Amino acid sequence: MAFKDELNGFILGNKGLILKSNDGGKSWRNISSSSTELLYEFKFLKGTQIGYIVGKSGTLLKSIDGGDSWNKVKPFTRKYLKSIDFLNDKVGIIVGGGGSIFRTNDGGETWEKSEFKEIRGLNKIRFIKDDMAIVCANKGLLLISNDSGYSWQLFDT
Repeated sequence: MAFKDELNGFILGNKGLILKSNDGGKSWRNISSSSTELLYEFKFLKGTQIGYIVGKSGTLLKSIDGGDSWNKVKPFTRKYLKSIDFLNDKVGIIVGGGGSIFRTNDGGETWEKSEFKEIRGLNKIRFIKDDMAIVCANKGLLLISNDSGYSWQLFDT
């Protein structure tokens, strides 16, 4: 469960489950997701009604109406997509299975892939400040980028 602002929140789950609250979590309604996969995380582009959900088996869903409806984005991988974050309305990163990192420069219209084959699972991506991003991986590993995700350094914590 997470909230995109103080009123609008989402719960994601198995078999494409999306629940949405518009009243700060007092009530929840089911939203059709057009997916049957496990859904992990959502992110809305700051200041817009455009949002994305990532999930198992390469699932990527997009909303253009603040999360009232979600449509599948054309698949570009079969690996699970675990976490998504955006630096701004154009630059975003998705991380997931097999050390996969996908980067967009156009607000999610297209995604470019890079891989860290020595790392099997990437679990969380967050832009920290300006162009700095951190990825938490399995076994206490971190990937850090200081150029909006173009290049990454591996750190063992």
